[in-house]
Amino acid sequence: HRDVLERQRRPVEQLQQPVLVVELHQWRDGGMRKAPVRLVEQRAAAQPAAESWGSGRILVVEDEAIVRAVAERALARKGYEVSTAMNGEEALERLRDESTPPFDLLISDVVMPTMDGPTLVGHARQLFPDLRIIFMSGYAEEQLRRSIDVPGVAFLPKPFSVQELADKVKRVLAEPPGA
Repeated sequence: HRDVLERQRRPVEQLQQPVLVVELHQWRDGGMRKAPVRLVEQRAAAQPAAESWGSGRILVVEDEAIVRAVAERALARKGYEVSTAMNGEEALERLRDESTPPFDLLISDVVMPTMDGPTLVGHARQLFPDLRIIFMSGYAEEQLRRSIDVPGVAFLPKPFSVQELADKVKRVLAEPPGA
């Protein structure tokens, strides 16, 4: 038996863009598990989207392959140079790789096996104190901010559309480093 965590989200029927839906469940042993991911396409009247083209190097860290792949593809199509990692350890290797230019933005899931997002960000900020961060999570933002003591991070609630991801990235990269 599992209890679904409460989280704020819009009904899928109200969404204008394709979205990824990830259900987080808390098991009786206290551990977090992710249920299968599904891609939901909502065909709605076309609305002009705000221009979201940008430039910069982004590292996307997500243990769910489909979420990672969709985020990578969406951001690359918007003009960003995107690298991915499936967990925190792999992300730290990419961040430490001196043969590549530094990243402008780290986008990380919060709940991942072996190293969670907040732990990853703690290590990343030791290496790059001004690195911009976006946490993506199915948790409500208020609940997440109360449980995670990491200053200067943006939040992107799951499920999110490709356009919401692009808009959030553009806004965060427009802020001065260390803001």
